[in-house]
Amino acid sequence: MLAAALAALPAAAQEIALVPYPVDHEARVDSPADARFLLDGPAGKHGFVTARDGKLWRGDGTRFRCWGVNMTGWAVGSDEIPAHGAATAYAKALARLGVNCVRLHFLDMPDSIAPVRNEGAARGPAAGPFTHRPRGLIRDDLPDSRSFNAERLDRLDFWIAELKKNGIYVNFNLNVGRMYKKGDGVPDAELVGVAKAFTYFGPELIALQKDYARKLLGHRNPYTGLRYADDPAMMTVEVVNENSLLEFWMRNWLRGERVPGGENAQLDMTPHYQKLLTGMYNDWLGKRRSAAQIASLRGMAGVTEGQPVPLMRRGDHPAAPRLRFDAELEFITQVELDFHADMRRFLRDELGVKVPIVPTADHTYFMANQPLMRTAMAADLLDAHVYWQHPAIYGRRNQPMVNAPQLSIIQKLARS
Repeated sequence: MLAAALAALPAAAQEIALVPYPVDHEARVDSPADARFLLDGPAGKHGFVTARDGKLWRGDGTRFRCWGVNMTGWAVGSDEIPAHGAATAYAKALARLGVNCVRLHFLDMPDSIAPVRNEGAARGPAAGPFTHRPRGLIRDDLPDSRSFNAERLDRLDFWIAELKKNGIYVNFNLNVGRMYKKGDGVPDAELVGVAKAFTYFGPELIALQKDYARKLLGHRNPYTGLRYADDPAMMTVEVVNENSLLEFWMRNWLRGERVPGGENAQLDMTPHYQKLLTGMYNDWLGKRRSAAQIASLRGMAGVTEGQPVPLMRRGDHPAAPRLRFDAELEFITQVELDFHADMRRFLRDELGVKVPIVPTADHTYFMANQPLMRTAMAADLLDAHVYWQHPAIYGRRNQPMVNAPQLSIIQKLARS
């Protein structure tokens, strides 16, 4: 009936061009459609959020329910960390909508504004390059990525204090989009980009992640008087975002062919990190497999005595003998579990984080998620991320999800 009604409209009415509908948050006024009564602020006044028996609880023993948003900006090119006046207006705007949690994403990005292209983007004309990226805390005018921009840190402190005042909790992400530099002492810093997967086993990268967490979560917010690790308005901490070594293994990104001047159109390891990971694998085999099994693995891989057993490429997976397939899967899973166990110990014991800790997200859009679930389940909360036709991956499309139920976010989330 709707289609028939639209068809009956004059041609001119059917051809009216769509125009942007900007929302002026600063000019918003109170109205009956106001959900602030649902928020019991300030956030954290009932104590720290905990996870127990498959539910979230406040410190006073009552259930905590979250209606949250991911925050990277308010419009294309806008700032993730607003100035003081805007922070006050935006916190009130979120509260009016009943939002009681904000996921602060990409805080570990540089503080500069520069054109950027998502490396995973489709190469079609509709996908990228993207002219804006979230501006984070990291000073981009230094040879390393270890210093915060003091003005932007002050903005963040005020922003979080305003959110807290309005009954809105904060979800901190630690490692999301950090770009490493030569001054960090990171091997192949100019090639690894955001260093996903490398962050699980590169010793320099692990140390830098801990350094960042210490500087952020150990920082005392002058507007609340609390370290972030001690603030009950912090709902949870996520260690790495959409980041998995298992994903690299499943998607053939452990080839070790990422080199200066190469095409590098697909994510991959550099030779340095491939050699490091292969060495770790062979050390692990020496402890977990018998000499006879290791000899068999060398034969399967086509290497001679004394040579390291290499990791397979994806094309080898379907026909791989169980001995080889299971060894690699077990090893890579253990690397992830060991990393997250160490980070959890560091956050809990050294930094004093008291809220639920999430290792990573189930983000297996294009593959089975069972391997990654072993890592994701070693957590206080399970995080699952699914996008519908993300423009960075698919280009600019707008197909209704009901037309492709087999690809819908519902069936993907149902796996977790």
